[in-house]
Amino acid sequence: MMISMLIDDTCIYLNMHIEQLYSAINNESSFNDVDKIDGYIKYDYITKMTIDRLASSINELNKDYFNYTIVLDMNHITSIQENFVCKFCALFQRWKKIDIVNSNLKYKNDEILSIQTINGSKTYLDVFKEESLDVVKKICENNTGYQTETGVILETYINVKRIVENNNQMFIWSYILAESIYINPNFKEIVSIEKPILFCHTLCGVSIAVIIAKLLGLDILYIDNLGHHNQIDSIHFHNSIKPKNYIVVVDMICQGNEILRAINMIEYMGGSVSGYLSFIKLDISNLRKFGIEENVIIVSASDAFEHLKYNIGTQLCDKCKSLCKGENT
Repeated sequence: MMISMLIDDTCIYLNMHIEQLYSAINNESSFNDVDKIDGYIKYDYITKMTIDRLASSINELNKDYFNYTIVLDMNHITSIQENFVCKFCALFQRWKKIDIVNSNLKYKNDEILSIQTINGSKTYLDVFKEESLDVVKKICENNTGYQTETGVILETYINVKRIVENNNQMFIWSYILAESIYINPNFKEIVSIEKPILFCHTLCGVSIAVIIAKLLGLDILYIDNLGHHNQIDSIHFHNSIKPKNYIVVVDMICQGNEILRAINMIEYMGGSVSGYLSFIKLDISNLRKFGIEENVIIVSASDAFEHLKYNIGTQLCDKCKSLCKGENT
């Protein structure tokens, strides 16, 4: 099945670039080393493997969703693998209605021209953004009394690890981050001088960085157990951190303490920081501005409070003390 599938009341949305890159990364032997160094995100054509997966998905969907419209988002796709154009177009005869958005196909033959292209329809990213807050809500664990290293107590814990552990969601969220970096003019300017290094200091962060590194052709530096409780000083990492340019990768930004610790350490060792990446950012931190600040979803303070029931407290708060004792109030 296609991993990017999103379904609403009338449509099934598929991002064909996500699907193609997923095929490529899971079949690396079919791609040359030079292309791997440049990053998979530059692949702009659909291969037979992805067409076969799409055909299989259409067969499965036909059982329950025949009256739905399939919307193929073709952003960043300019061509179809030679000799498989007919096979791709034949899929449109097997479904009641298939539309294309963000079409950049360069083919001019009659088969491609006969496919309906909708410019005003929702894109895949539009639908994803609409549903992303609900996805975050589903991974929230309430009444946890979770106490962080800095001593604050969370009534609701946003367990981003549940996204990281879901292979399909993990790839989609990482792709959205990578794609937003790829089209960022600041990133293009940085890469023209020297490729930045993805800096990670958590297991979730490095899991995200591994995918982004493959998509963008970047290197990774992972420093384990970064934090004030671990008493890490320069003697532990001076052989690892070079005076290079870094982008910090984390799973979530709340108050921004983890980002600040990473930035301080990099700059102390003579490196520079171009920015940061995260799956989820709560819009409550006051981080300094960078050229690269990419997040899959930014949750406003009001949405965090009203929809996620996300509160930050301390032991001075009676309710937080009750949560720590395991009492629901």
